[in-house]
This record gives sequence, C-alpha cells and structure tokens, in this order.
Amino acid sequence: IRQTPNATEQARSGGNGIYYHLSYLGTPAPYLWLSSMSPAFISYELTKGYDNGIKKFWMFNVGDIKPAEEELEFCMDLAWDINSWQPQDAHKYSQYWAGKTFGKDVADEIGNIKNEYYALAFACKPELINRMDFTNAEYNERVSRYQKLIDRVEAVKSKIPANNQDAFFELVEYPVKGAANMNIKIIRAKQSWLYAAAGIADSALAFGKASNESYSKIKAATKKYNEEIANGKWNGIMNDKPYGGSV
Repeated sequence: IRQTPNATEQARSGGNGIYYHLSYLGTPAPYLWLSSMSPAFISYELTKGYDNGIKKFWMFNVGDIKPAEEELEFCMDLAWDINSWQPQDAHKYSQYWAGKTFGKDVADEIGNIKNEYYALAFACKPELINRMDFTNAEYNERVSRYQKLIDRVEAVKSKIPANNQDAFFELVEYPVKGAANMNIKIIRAKQSWLYAAAGIADSALAFGKASNESYSKIKAATKKYNEEIANGKWNGIMNDKPYGGSV
C-alpha cells in the first residue's frame, strides 16, 4: 500500500477502501500462476491500511481462486477481526490453517514448509525468476533450498489420510513443487548457457538436463491437477506454461 488516506479523506462519510492483489496481470510483471503472498506480508500491509482509515471496503484480486485458497482465507479472517493476526504473529497462520485442514499432527511441518515457500518467493516470485539475476552461488543455494522443500513435502505427504490427498496436492504439493521446479528449470537453464559459453560442456549438458527434467515434472503435475484430481473437476485451472510460455 503506497498511499493511505489523509485526515480529510479519513473523515469522508463513505469511508475508504482498497483493491489488493493476491494475483496480478499487468506491468511491470504479472504473477498469476501460484499464490505466494505470505500471511505475514499481507497482515503488515492490510493492518497498515486499516490503521490509516482503510476500513470500509476491501476487495481482493485472486484471479483463479484455486491457487489462493489459504491466502484468501487469511484475508477474510483478518477482515473479520483485524486483531486476530497481527503482523508479528501472522507467520504462525500456516500452522493454524494446516492444523484445521489436515490435522494437528502435521500442522507444524506443513506450516514450516509453507513459510519457507513464502520466504523464497519473497526474494523472487516463481513466475518472475526468469527476470532475475543472482550470483552462481545464490542460484545454487536457491536450488538447494527448493530441493529440500520437495523432500519435506514428500515426507509429510505420506502422513496425510487418503481422503485428504487431493486437497494436500492442490493446497501444498502443487504450489511448493511447482515453485521449486520452475526455479530449477530457469536457474539450471541459465547456468547451462553460462557454462556452454565458457566451453565447459559437461556441466552445461548436466544443467540443461536438469532444466528439462524439472519442466517435465511441472507438466506431469499440471496434468494431474487438471485431469486426475476430483475426476477432472478443475480441468484447465492450471497451466504448465504460465503466460503462454514466457517462463
């Protein structure tokens, strides 16, 4: 929120409102594929708005609602009670949400997975990784953190009851693995080009292979989301080439 109402505007009988993006289509860079706005960041922004008189009307742009279910639920909880999740406590929301969605026995781990997912996306959203430049060491660290997240998702997935497996795939597995594999796809492709330009063929080929493998995983997961989950109920909701293949 870059502008808040001044004293005169706060006194208007109609009140003040905000149009807040959980997903965004436009310049300079859209982010529509996965929802990666953390509850902590959302709470900071909306509490700032509320404290400065933006209380009458909140509108949220979620694009296709499926990717943003947890984040939108958080916004609604905050709209109902602005004090329910203050910025200093909002990082605990994913644990709370996971507990009531999947059970208390997996709440801490799912919450920690989502918080790491949010932290990595705060540095660069998965839809925008092709626009960012990091050092080679930073690229490798980013890939390592995402690969660890994939392993953690696989481990906790085995503890989810069969009747919640589809929900877990939609709400946790697909976004976390999707973000991970999009990062690995783009990062390893960039490294492949760099090593090829340096004449280091073995590394260039290895990174190119890793990039292709990650893209194949995105395609397979997207096919599952569209065609297999809930007998194809959500067919077309996800795309393995966000924005026509720009990432």
